[in-house]
Amino acid sequence: MPINRSLLIWDINKDFPEGYNKIVAWKNFSKDISNPIVSITQLVEDNSDYYRSKYLSLIYELGELRVDGKKVVEHHKIKSGFSYWWNTLLVEKCNVIKSPEIDHVIKLFALEELLISNKYTTIYVASPNIELSKSIKLLADKFNITFNFNKQENNVKHSNSLTYFYNIMPHTMQATIWLIYNLILRWPLKGVGVKNWKESKATTTFVSYFVNFDEGLLGQGLYGSKYWTSLLDVLKKNKIRSNWLHLYIVSDLFPTAKSAKNTINLFNKSHSEDQNHVILDSFINLRVIWVTIQNWYRITKLRKLLESAFKKKCDYTWPLLEGDYKKSLTGAELMRNLLNCSLFDRAMSIINAQKQGFYLLENQGWEFGFVHAWKTYSYKDSLIGLPHSTVRFWDLRYYFDARLYDFSHKENMPIPSLIGVNGPVAKKMYLDGGWDKNRLVELEALRYLHLNNADSFRKVNAKGYKKNTLLILGDIDKSNTKRQMELLINALHYIDEKVDYILKPHPLCPILPDDYQGINYKVTKSPISELVDKCFLAYTSCLTSSSVDVYCYGIPVVSCLNLNSFNQSPLRQFKGVLFTNSDQELAKHIVKSLDVQKYNSNIQTDNYFYLNNSLQKWKKILKK
Repeated sequence: MPINRSLLIWDINKDFPEGYNKIVAWKNFSKDISNPIVSITQLVEDNSDYYRSKYLSLIYELGELRVDGKKVVEHHKIKSGFSYWWNTLLVEKCNVIKSPEIDHVIKLFALEELLISNKYTTIYVASPNIELSKSIKLLADKFNITFNFNKQENNVKHSNSLTYFYNIMPHTMQATIWLIYNLILRWPLKGVGVKNWKESKATTTFVSYFVNFDEGLLGQGLYGSKYWTSLLDVLKKNKIRSNWLHLYIVSDLFPTAKSAKNTINLFNKSHSEDQNHVILDSFINLRVIWVTIQNWYRITKLRKLLESAFKKKCDYTWPLLEGDYKKSLTGAELMRNLLNCSLFDRAMSIINAQKQGFYLLENQGWEFGFVHAWKTYSYKDSLIGLPHSTVRFWDLRYYFDARLYDFSHKENMPIPSLIGVNGPVAKKMYLDGGWDKNRLVELEALRYLHLNNADSFRKVNAKGYKKNTLLILGDIDKSNTKRQMELLINALHYIDEKVDYILKPHPLCPILPDDYQGINYKVTKSPISELVDKCFLAYTSCLTSSSVDVYCYGIPVVSCLNLNSFNQSPLRQFKGVLFTNSDQELAKHIVKSLDVQKYNSNIQTDNYFYLNNSLQKWKKILKK
């Protein structure tokens, strides 16, 4: 008789049970787990290039599938030379926030390798994730392994809120409600700044988000941006007139469309000689809405046609990818992307052909619609995409299968002519990802020019400055911030020393002083450059790029790992950075750092970013 070899998939935050031949820790992130426990996350990290490439290959091949004689990418064609396929969540691959199931798919690749190399007879799964359990069952069936599922409580409280009811509605109904709500919410922006846009003599355009303003300049009615910083001065001194197309995001500064409208009008009045400002929603009209609805209806009809082919190709990963497939082909995500495509099309069609363009590049769905509109109505080889912050290894939005770069089919992926990399690290990430070096241009890191003062900062503060303040840097994602704060609160039980805590939230994820009980912290909006001379250690989420700021200032960094994901940090594999999901390890590191209080004087900021206050690289590209 065969020996019963059991494998347990442990996807919950509890102590590991006994009695199994092997336990796969689905959430734990450590090399130090002893037999019979193995960390699936660490298995992926140990072979990260292979598993990342395998996922990118799957997405590429989905687009190349042939159904009824046409490729999937061709089925999604909505206008000449453009396929909606590039706007889908599947292609966007936002495992950072929008599509967390992607990381489970990649872990399943590693689990399959484990099953190939071991002969298990039974798989037990303890998890709150039903889609994950369905995928593991399909994988177990593939190897003729008995499957048992123990569904765990999710610990997520479902309220009777409108949001909850909206989320359980059919996707088609969600799309309809989203369109109506969005139009009502943003209708006050209709036509705002459009006349100036049409009549603009400027031939240089910037596309940016309507957040991250210099509040000092904003109070004077002037446009100042933490995205573009001193580049605005360069444009003014060189008498380069510019057009600014903003994507409105609800924020504390601009909670309503009316408040955004007033500010756009103020900018256009204050900068009438050199800048034209408009918001994407300003271009809404009945034709834009009608084209959007027509395209939405056409794409929704594809869902049933393509689903069986997708299901077969995805194999055991389908239960995890099915949600993004449905949202992208029937839901609000489809409606949102199609509306943006129509808005960009109108915006670029009514302005004079632009000779040079720059936009904040994150490879979100809307960007591909914008790139196509630009190439249709302006100079095709004049658009530069700018990864404005950091490029991380596990942020899959920045990576594609190498086969996409040969552009062999008509509905090829719309990409900018050049990528403006802001430092050696970003450049290496793109080259390692298969990007053509001739499509990369080096540009100063506008958001990080303040780091030019890092060397002088260390010389002034590195000696004899008594500090007992821990700087907490929040995340853009609320769940990541919650996990980060809970780990710190638990760590306080092991800290007897006096420590003060300053918390700087992400601008799009505000935190109030009493949001987290059990820790006495002060909330601040001050820039990091004004905070670092007060702290001995920076505690960050794994995802936030602000960890790079403090690292380049020479402040020691400890990051809280996301239990459900991989190491998303921009400091991944950098020496001297601690990554942990252990409260005791965090407490130990805080106490040790409090005692040592050393700056890392070996850090050279120009090894991470291109930093030159004169912006010579930018001036050179603007002259072209």
